[in-house]
Amino acid sequence: MLIISCSGGGGSGESYYQYHTPEDIDIFLDEIKLNYPDITAIETVGYSETGRVIKALVISDNPGTLEGEPAVRLTGGIHGNEMMSVELLIRFIEYLTYGYSTSPDIKNLVDTRYICIIPVLNPDGLAVKSRYNRNGVDLNRNFNATGTSLQKETEALQNFSSSKQFCLSITYHTGAVLVNMPFDYKSKLIDGIFPVENNLINSFALTYTDATESNFLANPDVYNYIYNSNYGDYIFLNKGTINGGDWYVALGTLQDWSYLQTGCLDLTVEVAKRNPTSEAGVQQIFMYNRGSLIEYIKKADEGIYGRVTDSEGTPISNVEVTVTWDDGGETTTGDIKIKTDSNGYYNRILLAGTYNLTFSKEGYTSQTTSKTITTSERSLLNIQLVPL
Repeated sequence: MLIISCSGGGGSGESYYQYHTPEDIDIFLDEIKLNYPDITAIETVGYSETGRVIKALVISDNPGTLEGEPAVRLTGGIHGNEMMSVELLIRFIEYLTYGYSTSPDIKNLVDTRYICIIPVLNPDGLAVKSRYNRNGVDLNRNFNATGTSLQKETEALQNFSSSKQFCLSITYHTGAVLVNMPFDYKSKLIDGIFPVENNLINSFALTYTDATESNFLANPDVYNYIYNSNYGDYIFLNKGTINGGDWYVALGTLQDWSYLQTGCLDLTVEVAKRNPTSEAGVQQIFMYNRGSLIEYIKKADEGIYGRVTDSEGTPISNVEVTVTWDDGGETTTGDIKIKTDSNGYYNRILLAGTYNLTFSKEGYTSQTTSKTITTSERSLLNIQLVPL
């Protein structure tokens, strides 16, 4: 393997870290599947513009089956020159698979979640250390494209994600140190545009950064700490979090598409200002984010879940689940719009409160049910719909 000099430069006498190539990653995923066949499955997300396969590794107790567990997506390498985003997920895969047999906490997490990790979405870019794909397109500006301008990598992730009904996700980047939240396409401060469920988004984002604060206190030599980030001296950073458009406006991002089109809360997590140049630097950033990842995935269990069937118990897919609640005497409709998966399951992340959930699909009578939840429980609500 070639020795790669990363964007951060290197100090005198420092050994350069050898970042993984797309081919290395394919081999790595195959070896993980071989060594941990009971808790892993490899799925093909799609193919790049040059035909490179884009693989996802599913980690779960029954990785080949959608069985109602909260589905979480973790994506790296959307920009091929941000190699740390790829390395972080490779190490997290090792951490979960190795720890499954040694850590009861990891075993419980894997047994109760459907964790889908896509280490590199842009393998063509990674191969040449380019931000862009083979066509010179920034994939993280391509998710609102239509027709021939939609890139193969973008379309592949859209189709793959829509079939899984993920409820939480993270897309990893380098270039800053912060957690970027929806929306990217408009500014909250300037335009007054932000998600209806901004309080929920803040809660989940702060779960990530609060955990990084704990990591920093335990490891004060860590130099990238999101909770206390002063990146760019933005006075409107809230404990390391920011609504994307308040940082800078960007159109066609993965996190906005995920939120608005699939009902999946996707955070853009910037883990370092540049790619580390040493093994120690890479490991340091991984260790700093590891606990945050665990705590964030745990949060997928908060809210209401269940299964939608007909009167004979047959699961119904693609049932829309709409949530409303009373907000000071006015009815507010949530903007996280989800659907049941192919087996009729749904997971709706929510904060504590009382909600009205409406289940609807063409050809069936809609049903609305009230449900009260607390942050300490995952509340079950199964529904039967009657055909018209």
